[in-house]
Amino acid sequence: MNISEVLVMWTPDTAKEPAGTRGNFAVVRDHRYARAGVEKFKFVSGAVDPRSGDSRFSVRAEFVAELACTLVERDRLPAPLVLEAMLGISEFAEAFRQQLEDARLARMGAR
Repeated sequence: MNISEVLVMWTPDTAKEPAGTRGNFAVVRDHRYARAGVEKFKFVSGAVDPRSGDSRFSVRAEFVAELACTLVERDRLPAPLVLEAMLGISEFAEAFRQQLEDARLARMGAR
């Protein structure tokens, strides 16, 4: 699925957020479902951002990469959770395919 087809919704996993919502995270394709549950999240991105529909792959890939970094670095969501979700987004998977394969091979060689 493309970034223009999904909503990425989350609440940072930081002490400033209410305990019941802290760390909530979802990537959904069905926008009707997402809009019904959007109040559970502090931030919504993806299809609602103009960069998601840009005709240039490089712009969309950069947007998804920035989003992933924001989720992990600023908002403290678990990196494995974010990576798994982002790999389901075509622009992320394609942009990072070679780096991920190189890392996998390096881990296999280190064993």
